[in-house]
Amino acid sequence: MALASLSFLSTVWVREVWLLGLLLTATFFFSDLCMGPAWASCADIGERYAGTMSGAMNMMGALAGASGAAMAGALFRRGRPDLVFLIFSGVYMLAALCWLKVDVTKRLAESK
Repeated sequence: MALASLSFLSTVWVREVWLLGLLLTATFFFSDLCMGPAWASCADIGERYAGTMSGAMNMMGALAGASGAAMAGALFRRGRPDLVFLIFSGVYMLAALCWLKVDVTKRLAESK
């Protein structure tokens, strides 16, 4: 997530289309590397509630994605595309910091 943040942040300073494409590709590549561990953490932490936990994670991601798209559209209309990339980069960095606090050895519910 931190690498996704840095590559997304770098898009603010490029002017060549090919380099923009390369940075966006790197952003999505680094972001997608986190998918497997994210779903595995739901299974590890949630155990028998893994479906509920992964559903909640998926719902929050979809809600954040829809909110982000609406915010990006509003900022693009106002002529602030640089701010869109800065905010999204910050969100990636915030996600990286949040994942540092996830401990998959702690269970959601006590085992019987």
